[in-house]
Amino acid sequence: IINEKLIENKHKDLINYFVDTQLVKLEENNAVITTPFEITKLVLTSNSDIVKIINDTFSDFFKRDYKCSIITTNDYLKENSEMIEKELNDNLMSDFTFENFVEGPSNREAKTAALACAIKPGQKAYNPLFIYGDSGLGKTHLLNAIGNYIKENNSEMKVLYISSMTFVNDAVKAIKEKTIDEYKNQLNSFDVLLFDD
Repeated sequence: IINEKLIENKHKDLINYFVDTQLVKLEENNAVITTPFEITKLVLTSNSDIVKIINDTFSDFFKRDYKCSIITTNDYLKENSEMIEKELNDNLMSDFTFENFVEGPSNREAKTAALACAIKPGQKAYNPLFIYGDSGLGKTHLLNAIGNYIKENNSEMKVLYISSMTFVNDAVKAIKEKTIDEYKNQLNSFDVLLFDD
């Protein structure tokens, strides 16, 4: 709809600035749109005609007055970091470490890969790291060991350990409550995601 209004108002050249934008918050009369690029924010907010088109589009669509803010994704995550940290803690089991992991022939390779992942998180060799095996071989222990190691040695990194059941329940709830973008931003605020099936 915004693209159509831009064309109508002879601003077709600005359509590309909306490609990477995302609606992250929609309240009664306010909306927050994020962009990963500072230049996009500057272009869209410095032109009063564009600001009016955005506000009018939301107002027409929802049949009430809307005021939209455009900020960078980083600024949005910083502003909401306190809420994110309160709602999602790391969930790690502190007693699952590499030191007390029982190593054997069936899990030695997995432990080595997990330790490499923990020592240099995000490196290409193990990003993502996928561990598959029978029940009782230590997959959950290794996932928590990765998180605990990173917390101890890279305190500035944010880690989240989450079970698949919790993830599915939270995602379904977010979809029902129309807060899926907020949930996605919460997950994206973590440096390391440990997903346990």
